[in-house]
Amino acid sequence: MTYEKFLKRRVVTKKPKIILGEEGVFWFNNNTLDKFFKDFDRVFLFWDKEKRKIGFQPTNEKKGSFSISKSKGRLDATVSGISFLRYYDIKVTRRTTFVPIWNEQEKLVEIKIEGT
Repeated sequence: MTYEKFLKRRVVTKKPKIILGEEGVFWFNNNTLDKFFKDFDRVFLFWDKEKRKIGFQPTNEKKGSFSISKSKGRLDATVSGISFLRYYDIKVTRRTTFVPIWNEQEKLVEIKIEGT
């Protein structure tokens, strides 16, 4: 049997993605930022318990919102959701990638939490 060595390659996607890590941080790729949060630096977080959806409403209002933290020299950003996840007792057992969808009726970006 002959093995072929696979060299790690960076996968670049042009689709918006939100990743939720086990530590409770949401990571927005640059396509998510460009499509949904271009002129905003903060978000309000929402929870729909029935449908198990998390909503991210773009805002620049500081009171009650979460900062979209952009690292210098990077195109992506993070939002710390630790307090939000604890408050709603949302358990995160593994890193999960979501495709965010704009909800026109609610005016927010949403992801559906399955078995994270």
